Amino acid sequence: MGARVSLSRSPVEFSLLGPVSATRQGVRVELGAPKQRAVLAALLLRPGQVVSVDELIDQVWGESPPDAARKAVQVYVSRLRRALPEAPPRGQLPGYVIDVRPDQVDLHRFRAFVAASRGRAGADADELLRRAGDEWAAATPLAGLGDIPLVRVQGPPLLEERLSVTRRLIEAKLDMGRHAEVIGELLTVTGEHPHREDLHGLLMLALHRAGRTREAIDTYEAVRRRTRRELGAEPGSALRELCGRILRTPAPGTGSGRTEAGRTESGRTEADRTEGGRTARLSAGAAGEEVERIDDFVLVGRRLRAVAAEAREILAMHPSPRRVPVEDLDDYLLMLGERDTHWRTIVDRGSLADPAGVHYCARLHRAGDRHRVTDSPAQQLVIIDRAVAFVPTVPRAHRVGAFVIRQPGIVATLVDLYEQTWDRAVDLDRLVDIDEVTAGAGNGRYTHSE
Repeated sequence: MGARVSLSRSPVEFSLLGPVSATRQGVRVELGAPKQRAVLAALLLRPGQVVSVDELIDQVWGESPPDAARKAVQVYVSRLRRALPEAPPRGQLPGYVIDVRPDQVDLHRFRAFVAASRGRAGADADELLRRAGDEWAAATPLAGLGDIPLVRVQGPPLLEERLSVTRRLIEAKLDMGRHAEVIGELLTVTGEHPHREDLHGLLMLALHRAGRTREAIDTYEAVRRRTRRELGAEPGSALRELCGRILRTPAPGTGSGRTEAGRTESGRTEADRTEGGRTARLSAGAAGEEVERIDDFVLVGRRLRAVAAEAREILAMHPSPRRVPVEDLDDYLLMLGERDTHWRTIVDRGSLADPAGVHYCARLHRAGDRHRVTDSPAQQLVIIDRAVAFVPTVPRAHRVGAFVIRQPGIVATLVDLYEQTWDRAVDLDRLVDIDEVTAGAGNGRYTHSE
């Protein structure tokens, strides 16, 4: 049986979830100037309750009201009575009250649907939340009143109520496996609220579950760049942890359990349930070591291949594009690009002096790898899914030992250093004409512009 909320429509209805307005049998009622509408809005926020004259003055004018503010309130109320004979504001000490049913006001209908949705799941919750969202006539509540205390104080909490419903509705759809359906909505809402990491997290989750993991990680990177630029900080722990889980978890075919932070009702992540073997491979070293030293470069190559074989994300940094701890890595990396591994590489500017090295970068770049060039000396480094790091012990091309690091704190520090270097570096295609390099590589020619 579908969820029901009892509503009885009145000849006069009021809107606060958008421009403050009233309609009589579908025809808009003229409510006068913005401050007059603000007085009505203050009364409609608390129907059936007395709002004192002092409160009305504070909400309309703030701390410096004009001397005639009290008289102005009386005039506004008198005009509203003439405009709304079916629901006239009436005087009751120490102020005024408007006697309307909550279901005559879109805000209170919205809240009734939200209250009815609590404790429900699936289609019932989806229907009630959708109807709650439909009560919003515009993205901004209390619109058209100007920059007054009422809007500054009441507007943000109302927006938060709306975002809470939007989030619950999206989570409900994700729980029903409707991942692709919510991506467009999430792109819109994250554009409207770019600093809401919880909404960006839902977008990342929806993209990942829809098989678009690379875009999910791109979303995280965009949030990270903005947070560092505007706040000088990293994203919150919840978003960082979600990024890590996405990298360790294959995109599921359907949603199940709770969507928030990717956890099921049992508290286990999907990675815990479906990728136990892979998680063990990422975290297991010799005798369970968190920092393991391997002096055999062949073994380093094998270990790196084994871990990278299932990678969702690879972060690489090379002082020269050919100094990599695996022989014949070219075709292997191209294969990873073809299966949509999210790959980024930083090389130092000296690499651009070597035509063969530039051609190597260009091949990977065209296959989907993203390259940037740094003026600073680059430490050779490969980080797999932000869980395992390979750091060479001796910087000799193709014959290096390596530290294999799984200790979370050290890996997190290396990721942070990598991201800082990436932010300072320049995109390869701003320095090198990729098409020219690929076309002329056979003759050793390439284009390099400062």
